Amino acid sequence: MKTSVLVPASGGGLTQASAQGVTGSARDLAAVQDLDVKKGRLSLKPGEIAVDASVADSANRAIGDRLPVRLPDGTRAGPRIVATYGRGLGLAQVTMARTDLAAHVSSAFVTELWTKGGTPAALRSLGTVLDRADHTAARSVDRELNAWANAVMAAVLGGFAAVAAVNTLVMTVLDRRRELGTLRLIGSTRRQVLRMIRWEALLVALAGIVLGTAIALATLVPMMNGLTGEGPYIPPLVYGAFAGTIIVLGLTAAGLPARAALRRDTLEK
Repeated sequence: MKTSVLVPASGGGLTQASAQGVTGSARDLAAVQDLDVKKGRLSLKPGEIAVDASVADSANRAIGDRLPVRLPDGTRAGPRIVATYGRGLGLAQVTMARTDLAAHVSSAFVTELWTKGGTPAALRSLGTVLDRADHTAARSVDRELNAWANAVMAAVLGGFAAVAAVNTLVMTVLDRRRELGTLRLIGSTRRQVLRMIRWEALLVALAGIVLGTAIALATLVPMMNGLTGEGPYIPPLVYGAFAGTIIVLGLTAAGLPARAALRRDTLEK
């Protein structure tokens, strides 16, 4: 039975956590779900609870402690933690006996049956049958849709940021036409002036990459540690592509207007 409960949060108050009410023994559950138990021993007796390790850390609770929980109908409960596991995000953050949840939900019907063995024909009378590959594919489709939505949002925000940065660089270079003309008058060659502009643009782009990376890590690292207990994974190729794009945009946004500003007719004006 799938539902959700409220558990203590690290900053005080309560936060929502996905929960599953299981019928059967801990051995039966281990045969169909690999929760990746970290500490303790999985048990499904009434009054006991197993939670994701991040939930226990946020609530500052350990094995044997009572975990204050608000059940779906608002009832207060304090089951004893018997195990912590590492795959709560993929399965459920809270695992407890179905009998502890059934009386506190609006519909206590079983929503999923997990089984090992058997044939689809024999199980079809119970409902829609999904094997491991089908279940994984269904979850993958959801992840792909979420990833696509996040990619679109990131592209839109990145596009606005790129336009703003390029516009700022172009206007900055064009406003320096008198300075560039003075450099030419005191003997600097056109190539030397363009080289100076490129170095300035490169330094600005590198500074932006360093500052942007630092700000992103300052927010991502605590969030990922709180959710998964691990640091964020940044694909090197993706990061390199972003960094290279920023450098190319910076050099182009500064180099092209600098060439235009160094034309003879522009300098004479």
